[in-house]
Amino acid sequence: MSSPPVDGWAPEFYARFAEDRAAPFEDLLALLSPARRGTLLDLGCGTGALTAKAHVALQVSSSLGLDASPSMLGSAAVPPGVTLERRDLAASLPEGRFDRVLSNSAFNWIPEHRAWLPRVLNLVAPGGELAVQMPSNAGTPFSECVLEAAGEFSELLKGFAYHSPVEAPEVYAELFARDERVEKSRVGTWHYPQLHASVEGLVAFAQGGMLSAYRARLSPEDFERFCAAYRERLLRRLGSGPVFFAFRRVFLFAKLKAGA
Repeated sequence: MSSPPVDGWAPEFYARFAEDRAAPFEDLLALLSPARRGTLLDLGCGTGALTAKAHVALQVSSSLGLDASPSMLGSAAVPPGVTLERRDLAASLPEGRFDRVLSNSAFNWIPEHRAWLPRVLNLVAPGGELAVQMPSNAGTPFSECVLEAAGEFSELLKGFAYHSPVEAPEVYAELFARDERVEKSRVGTWHYPQLHASVEGLVAFAQGGMLSAYRARLSPEDFERFCAAYRERLLRRLGSGPVFFAFRRVFLFAKLKAGA
């Protein structure tokens, strides 16, 4: 699995479900303690709106948000003390260490988490804290119907299909437990239930996230056909009435030792 070769993100679809996307961020933010006059790093900051919120809530003096999408960064308006930069996180990470590091719905675009997570811990200052949340919905119609549509469009997609790299929670728990730098940690899952009037709501929600990988690889016309194929498969699986989706997210928290 690789990051989209071009920017496939659509801020308008992302913003359409801002309340749904903000809820897990609030729970993520609650894992972190304030770091007065400290520093914050946001890996996968999107528009920067939530970075700015974390900047205030955590009482840090400076915050750096990183994201690969120029479309998302282009819609940003951030306060003093917050800096946003374009960066492909799968290819490189910043220098230095930060008192607080968070990532909201971004690790799911990064491959090989068993190697990736220790690298992210390198960014956390001694005594600092890390908090991460990742969508994890493999095996649900929401994800399986996308893979079915990808199979139909395999030639246009040149064989690409998005497979989530998110591991079972137990994998992250063990990684933290075996890392000598970690003083304490917590790993768990939360469900954020959605009830849509029809599968159309699921398709629109996916266009603000998972489907961006396909938007990046298809022409606008082909992407519309791809969404129609996805919608058709969801209808077959879930029917034409109201649709319930128990959106699952994995949360990670770690606090490093003061001498780490």
